[in-house]
Amino acid sequence: MSLSVSKRWLNDTWEGEVSLVKSYPRGDYVVRPKLTHRVSDAWKVLLGADVFRGAEPSFFGQLRKNTAVYVSIEFSR
Repeated sequence: MSLSVSKRWLNDTWEGEVSLVKSYPRGDYVVRPKLTHRVSDAWKVLLGADVFRGAEPSFFGQLRKNTAVYVSIEFSR
């Protein structure tokens, strides 16, 4: 099962998004929240995470050590 929800606000300068992928019947999953702020037409800052959970032998459970938080700063002309 997969689900993705996003929302923009304040004249599209902010965007929040959460994606979820869940495996049945094992119950392992990955959640990917992201928050983006468009500072100007040229600059964008993104804060996100990849969260892997599940029992050790499951697909996402094996990736549990790859759980991460990240920041991205983009400049484009």
